[in-house]
Amino acid sequence: MPVRILEQSEVNEKAKSAKWLTCLIEAVILGLAILLIAMVRLSWLEPAGVTSDSMENTLKVGEKFLVDHRKSLSGTWKRGDIVLIETVNDQWGEDTLVKRVIGLPGETVEVVGGQAMINGKALKENYLKEAAEDEAVPPLVLGAGQYYVMGDNRNNSADSRQYGSVSNDEIRGRVTRKFWPMGKIPGANYSE
Repeated sequence: MPVRILEQSEVNEKAKSAKWLTCLIEAVILGLAILLIAMVRLSWLEPAGVTSDSMENTLKVGEKFLVDHRKSLSGTWKRGDIVLIETVNDQWGEDTLVKRVIGLPGETVEVVGGQAMINGKALKENYLKEAAEDEAVPPLVLGAGQYYVMGDNRNNSADSRQYGSVSNDEIRGRVTRKFWPMGKIPGANYSE
């Protein structure tokens, strides 16, 4: 059986063909990865970061977290949820905020001696950075689709105490998990 010796040009052609095919496969894999990331971000999770100390000690400046912004969550916010808010008016100062849901639609919220009160009962909060300053905020009755939000660092947070409630339409999503540094978001423990 005769042995055929390949010419150098034939070897180079096959190497170029294999290199081209490898590049094509890598480009397709990269494109699919980018498409998958975009689909997840648009339909489910969005990365965001902390820019102020209004949520300390729960979230600190520079920490990164994921926000679940599925449409099915809209209107299902619970007391204790940490939410990303996109305000529609300029009175809040910033257009995107991170705050904790304190009051729900139909409830009356007030602050007496620095203590948040829901329908006349003190809210026991285990996540505050420090005891709130002695302040009083008059009662606010929340209408349908309105939420009362506050920062965990009550002495350094501009929130519903100054600017009133936020609407369901202004809440973009629920903070689910920190990814820088990695960790869970401590949950609220409300006891009667």
